[in-house]
Amino acid sequence: MALKVIDATLKQTSNIKMGLLYLYKIYGKYHSTSLMPSLQILEHVLNLFDQESDLLQAKPTTMISETDYVAYIWLPLFRKPFHAGTNIQIKTGETTFPFSTVSKQQLYSDASNATGFKIDLRFVVFLDEAGFNLHMTCTRGWSKKGASA
Repeated sequence: MALKVIDATLKQTSNIKMGLLYLYKIYGKYHSTSLMPSLQILEHVLNLFDQESDLLQAKPTTMISETDYVAYIWLPLFRKPFHAGTNIQIKTGETTFPFSTVSKQQLYSDASNATGFKIDLRFVVFLDEAGFNLHMTCTRGWSKKGASA
């Protein structure tokens, strides 16, 4: 329902702030419900369009780093559903993962000393006192240089 109202408001007014105002108006009604993380994600997306729209362009007009994408788009987005107190922790910073190193060494047979692909954002899932890493490497276009397993 909220998404339809915000969509209609944006189409009618072309004003993102009007969509945000409606969202803030209904926050109290859904504050303690399971819908709240979805509303917070929607708020984040609307704020991105309003305040950080250059990050969303196919050809940005400013210099944008990988850290900009992680800090302004992905980390705030994933912090909504995976907040403190869940069994999923989010880790940031350029790290390499052992399986990524093995994958890269297999990909480049002549590079036995190769270091794994750098990972900017990882999810560590804790199940039965064991931690499992989930990560993803994103690139603009697929190539051997940007492949990750």
